[in-house]
Amino acid sequence: MNIQEAFKEQAKSDFDVYGKLNRMRINECHQIHYLIMACEKLSKSFVSYGNTHYVMKSFIQNCDNLPDIRSYLGFSKNREAFLNRKKQLLRVADQFETWIPKNIKKSEDSKDVMTAKNTEYPFEYPLGSGNYVAPHNQRFDEISATDLKAMINFIDQMISYKRAT
Repeated sequence: MNIQEAFKEQAKSDFDVYGKLNRMRINECHQIHYLIMACEKLSKSFVSYGNTHYVMKSFIQNCDNLPDIRSYLGFSKNREAFLNRKKQLLRVADQFETWIPKNIKKSEDSKDVMTAKNTEYPFEYPLGSGNYVAPHNQRFDEISATDLKAMINFIDQMISYKRAT
């Protein structure tokens, strides 16, 4: 198995965990976390961007350069519809990337703390207040239900996609 195949296998596993968490109605932060990881690893299975987490938008942006992917997704004859779907997916990927843990600062006791909303670690809210929030207490509803469903369908379809050899 090459690195792209390994990333795709792990994306499938992460997506399966997302599905199980969703069916069990486990906290939204955990569902979104696994969905982000599935999207990130799926993206890495198609493009090589090293160790960065920020690959989702690049992958989606480049999908229109791959006619076989457009065709596989059902947009071979309607490029305009594909571009509209791509805009929708980019909105979701953009939001996903804002939820990747980053923006670390030192707390009063010299421990690293998050300063931006994310799905994985407690973060300071409002910024500068000294009040920390656990992600499991938060709603991650910045993405419309329609856009989120489009991303879930995209990940599901692309996990099953087989590259032409």
